[in-house]
Amino acid sequence: MATTRSTAYAKAVGCTDTAALATCLRARSGSDLLAASRSLADSAGTLLPTSGTPELPRDPKTALGSGRFNNVPLLIGFNHDEARLFALGYLGATKATYEQTIRDEYGTHADAVLARYPYDSCPSPYTGTYAVGHVWTDSGYMIGLGGCPAQQLAQDFTVKQARTYFYEFDDQDAPSSLSAAFPGFDAGATHAAEIPYIWAYSGGDEPVSAQFTAAQRKLAKETTNYWGSFIRTGSPNAHATDQATWPSYRSGRLMSLRPGGSTAIASATYKADHQCGFRNSIA
Repeated sequence: MATTRSTAYAKAVGCTDTAALATCLRARSGSDLLAASRSLADSAGTLLPTSGTPELPRDPKTALGSGRFNNVPLLIGFNHDEARLFALGYLGATKATYEQTIRDEYGTHADAVLARYPYDSCPSPYTGTYAVGHVWTDSGYMIGLGGCPAQQLAQDFTVKQARTYFYEFDDQDAPSSLSAAFPGFDAGATHAAEIPYIWAYSGGDEPVSAQFTAAQRKLAKETTNYWGSFIRTGSPNAHATDQATWPSYRSGRLMSLRPGGSTAIASATYKADHQCGFRNSIA
């Protein structure tokens, strides 16, 4: 895959002699190189690992399907509004722009997606970002980073590994610098919003935890207890006896990490929230 993509990129720049690709690419202008990268790059192909090497001999998906992977406990999850951060480029997007984006991404399925995720259901003035972020969060458009792909990955692992623990971080009022940059913007539980709950100084010289409410401080304590216990023992529960028990995902339940007391929720509830039945029907 990496060789195929690299060769296609070089060809787009006008470099076709395999023996002299590096020399040819160095001779091209920066603008030509950037233009070619925009035409060939995609979020699903440029950030994923390259397999077929000594370090990663098998494609991860193939390894998972065959069961040929290190059978160790797994803790996996994502944030409830994961892609809202990635959709900031649509802050001022009109309804027409949003709908064209969906048509470009979904083709014949676009009408069904637009019916499920209507632009007008999101509040202004950041309607475009909320709408695109909602679609991308559920679909995992950014390299599979989102609701339904994350759930499916957890499900695939739990078939092979009983000690698979799945979570969703869901603090809708998590502190965010985006609110200061864009007055009135609701970042929700977007990408990386959970990090200050584990590392207080994440993102600057002052601890983000200084902004926490009492309920958020409780969530931070729960989160570090769960993570620390998992690191030490392979189970998030071993040293967290004063908080909710985190079941294996094989039970059909996952942990919802939220202020005021994290709790296990049913997989069916999660799937309905992120419209995974619909998402999987058009995948």
